[in-house]
Amino acid sequence: MKADIYSKPSDPIQEYEYPLERISKNWTLQIANYLTLASTNYINSLKSASDTLDHLPLPEVPDFLKNIPTNIKKVHDHDEDLIPNMGYVFASGAGSSIFMKKSGIIARVLVPTTAVLGTFYFLYPKTSGNIIKTMSDLYKK
Repeated sequence: MKADIYSKPSDPIQEYEYPLERISKNWTLQIANYLTLASTNYINSLKSASDTLDHLPLPEVPDFLKNIPTNIKKVHDHDEDLIPNMGYVFASGAGSSIFMKKSGIIARVLVPTTAVLGTFYFLYPKTSGNIIKTMSDLYKK
């Protein structure tokens, strides 16, 4: 009997598994397993590193760093105005930096620094004296 389009097929269609598909499925599983193992090892190493870092003693903070707010209050002379004068100090630094834009590297560093320190010393003479005295006391210790 000849098969036509309306007749049922006599044999069910067999599905074949190609070896390349099996290899590719195994290969992706192997990569997934490897990545999972690698990430687990990496996370465990980070945990062990953080555990060892937690047990290290912290360095002792020097006294002059602990007392910075107190030292600033001691150094600043309250007879000198902060607000307008600090603007002048910043303006001198910015202006000298712009002025020295096309100069050499030494001039670009030294001139603005000198301008800021000179302006600060001129506008805050008592505070500058207190800073110099405090710095020399710290140096002597």
